[in-house]
Amino acid sequence: MKLLKKRGYTGTVRKIVTDNKTEVLGIVGTFKDLMEIGVVESVTDISLDTWLCIPHPDRCFDGQNGMGATREEAIQNTLFVKKSWEGTL
Repeated sequence: MKLLKKRGYTGTVRKIVTDNKTEVLGIVGTFKDLMEIGVVESVTDISLDTWLCIPHPDRCFDGQNGMGATREEAIQNTLFVKKSWEGTL
């Protein structure tokens, strides 16, 4: 897994990709920075410094909330599991 950012970007948001960069797994960043780029609309009762990991649309959560005190914790709390029906349609 690799974390990528746009050249010149100084915020916390990173694209999560496979080691060979052929598949996007999701994005991770603080609520504050995710709100600044328009990924998260609003937050209540959660610190803006909390990290959130959002899986790519072809991925799904497996019972975890995707939040954490650190980037690593947020990623660990998000399980990237392929949907069981993927590839059968």
